[in-house]
Amino acid sequence: MKTNRLAILWSVLVMAALSACNDPTPVGASLLENDGIRVHYTDTVTLLTGIHPEDSVLVYHPNPENQLTNYLFGTMIDPVFGKVTASIYAQVQRTFFAKPDFTEAVLDSMVLVLPYRADGFYGRTSETFGMEIRRVVEKMEFDSTYYSNASFKTNLEPIGHIEFVPNTVDSLPLISYTDDGAPEEVLTVPHLRVHLDEMFAENFFQADTNYFLTDSAFLDFFKGIQLVPTTVNNGLIAFDLRENQAALVVYYHRDTLYYQYGFPMDLRSVRMSTFEHDYTGSVVEEHWNVPAGEDSIAFIQGMAGVNMLVEIPYVQQWDEGVVINKAELEIPVVTLPGDDPDFSAPERILVAELTDDNR
Repeated sequence: MKTNRLAILWSVLVMAALSACNDPTPVGASLLENDGIRVHYTDTVTLLTGIHPEDSVLVYHPNPENQLTNYLFGTMIDPVFGKVTASIYAQVQRTFFAKPDFTEAVLDSMVLVLPYRADGFYGRTSETFGMEIRRVVEKMEFDSTYYSNASFKTNLEPIGHIEFVPNTVDSLPLISYTDDGAPEEVLTVPHLRVHLDEMFAENFFQADTNYFLTDSAFLDFFKGIQLVPTTVNNGLIAFDLRENQAALVVYYHRDTLYYQYGFPMDLRSVRMSTFEHDYTGSVVEEHWNVPAGEDSIAFIQGMAGVNMLVEIPYVQQWDEGVVINKAELEIPVVTLPGDDPDFSAPERILVAELTDDNR
């Protein structure tokens, strides 16, 4: 009986399906004959644009997910936006699993290791860049947030300087020393190595051992470094201070055994780039005070540069029954006289709503 009932049921379903195939009427069409969805498209929405300078942008947050990936460095003259300077502040820490022990040892050298971040380079970066390293004498707080206009007191006497042409292509073979003092050759990521001043290095090396017992004691002794550009270039470079090899490395020996100890820029460290913009004599300056809606072009610059404002003045007059399914803002890129192809347009931009209190 169960089989017969299933056979009858399948027969009914097949007959129903066949009869449905003969009915071309769309389901529900008779119910809404005069109420079909009307789809429209428009590209004539009125837009008013203008520019304004960014006050500052977030450059350090204690949450690693909100920290920078590219630490920009250099002083650049942009043909449109004028002069911008990117400096770097950073702390170094004791190695997490071992405190340094320099007793009865002889210092060989102290080297600052800065891995490159090639995808953060901008403009012409095959030029010679100059860098000065200064000692920070004001505490940087790990639990604070810092913006791109932050500054900290430094000792103006540099503890290191270098002029270099960035090389981001070749891995570097280096001699590293194991815990038992044996040398070994290792390949490292492309990076810049800066030998620090011998007098500074010796004073650091001979410091009271109590400074190296805890993280807080060490940061009271050595609060950090500032990297200051000393040349004006046609581009900016970037470092990856989140890379494991970013560190202040001390090389030393006892008798015939050689060692190294790295003070890393790890997740416990405050690391940031700061920016200064000078638009004097630039193309942007000519458009600075043009009222919104009266200029045919607007400008966008990264770092803490200029932002483009977009106002949609008549949106309140749209019909209440309108449902916007999709909206796109198309921004053609304009080539200006004097534009340089080495200064490329941004690959992506961020759009945010400006509230009534201009935030």
